[in-house]
Amino acid sequence: MKRTTFIQIPHPKTFDFNQCLFFMDRGYDECLYTIENSTITKALTVGDKPVLFRISSVRHSKLQIDVLSGYSPKIITVLGLYVSKWLDLDRDLAPFYKKLGRSNACAELTEKYKGLHLINIPNLFESICWSIIGQQINLSFAYKLKRRLVEKYGTSVQHQGKTHLIFPTPKSLQDAVPADLKIMQFSKQKINYLLTVANAFNTGQFSADHLEQLPTMKARQAKLLSLKGIGIWSANYVLMKSLNEPDSIPFGDAGLNKALKRLGIIKDRKEVQKIEAFFRPFAGWQSYLTLYLWRHLYGQGLVSNKKHEGQTSRQ
Repeated sequence: MKRTTFIQIPHPKTFDFNQCLFFMDRGYDECLYTIENSTITKALTVGDKPVLFRISSVRHSKLQIDVLSGYSPKIITVLGLYVSKWLDLDRDLAPFYKKLGRSNACAELTEKYKGLHLINIPNLFESICWSIIGQQINLSFAYKLKRRLVEKYGTSVQHQGKTHLIFPTPKSLQDAVPADLKIMQFSKQKINYLLTVANAFNTGQFSADHLEQLPTMKARQAKLLSLKGIGIWSANYVLMKSLNEPDSIPFGDAGLNKALKRLGIIKDRKEVQKIEAFFRPFAGWQSYLTLYLWRHLYGQGLVSNKKHEGQTSRQ
């Protein structure tokens, strides 16, 4: 009897795979997944085994996940849960679109980008490291630094002549030599921050389970802020991307401020009260509003390889 090496998972009617593909493939040097022929291919460590899988859109509001390497019966269920979290498939955006429709400034965003869901980072350690890597530099350079880090300290899966990279574990990054990171063009501060975070995870001082068990967003935010190198922007970014906090706004984000200016909400990034007043009616959906404002920076196309320089937003 032939084994089943794929699973189909449902998605809400408000989900558009092509909108998500566009946002994930904006021309940067992304090293942790590959987009080709309207599919996403990604490697992942499940337990202690590397797995390679591919996501495609099929009929009847479903995504298909094909296991390309590392198959086991248990893997199918794990990958289904992972992809659901990665692409935020359990969320119906209809209430969000109603709020957008009531906003004079944002009503157009629904029709332009309808179906775009948050592209999360399920791996909390990766999310925190990414927020540190991107501090005070443009997005293109941040992706280059991430690739250097992953190629040096991560693992990989070989498939049909291609290498698919997996983000480093806390243990592998904790053992990194600072001089090697300096050669990769990491600043002294970022080297210190990354090694400190890796040590906190590796020794059990910090973990996703512990963070998720804290009772409030403020408590989770405070816990993240206790990590050296994590400020309010990084904490809110991580809360949005890894813990699905619905009202986690990375205030001060360069891309967010640029989008607000484009929509005429503010003229200057220092107009904090105007920004807060603008977000207030979107309570429960402020993270999604941030996503749609980021998306607005890239125009209406669904296919683009243009690089956008000079943005410090990590998105």
